[in-house]
Amino acid sequence: MNQSNINLQCSEWLVNAVKKAEGLRLTSYICPAGKPTIGWGSTLGVKMGTTITLDQAEALLASDITRATNIVLKWVTVPIKVPQLDALVSFVFNLGGGALQTSTLLAKLNAGDILGAANQFQFWDKDHDPKTGLVKTLPGLTIRRLNEYKRFTAGVIPCMTKNNIPQPPLNPKKKI
Repeated sequence: MNQSNINLQCSEWLVNAVKKAEGLRLTSYICPAGKPTIGWGSTLGVKMGTTITLDQAEALLASDITRATNIVLKWVTVPIKVPQLDALVSFVFNLGGGALQTSTLLAKLNAGDILGAANQFQFWDKDHDPKTGLVKTLPGLTIRRLNEYKRFTAGVIPCMTKNNIPQPPLNPKKKI
């Protein structure tokens, strides 16, 4: 943990991004990763057949964001800004703390390679199909990772096209 990050708080961008990416379901369902899920993408302790209210979904979201924020702050050892925190918390909210802890994204960030870290988001848009076991690209994850990239680099890395639209530096072998 970097002491300069202790007072950082996620912005409204994060809440809106998670809500948009996850969608709201007040009855439990199986997400594409095969996990019981409810509310705005909450998976902790969810059992199939559960129904919740909107207020309960909002409380779960707040709890999940707090948990993901604490994970990010635990593993990031360099100073970051709110946009980076937002993007990393969205990443952990979706993929879990273990994914961040063992990622090249975190290694590059903690080594001070902001651009290298930012470029790692694009590689996290796949999941195993719970039915076939095959790895597949999920379009929703591709969009989410691009949004996280844009947030992570906001105000930090100028990477603009002639139309002034932020664009990630792409791996030429990877299509987003």
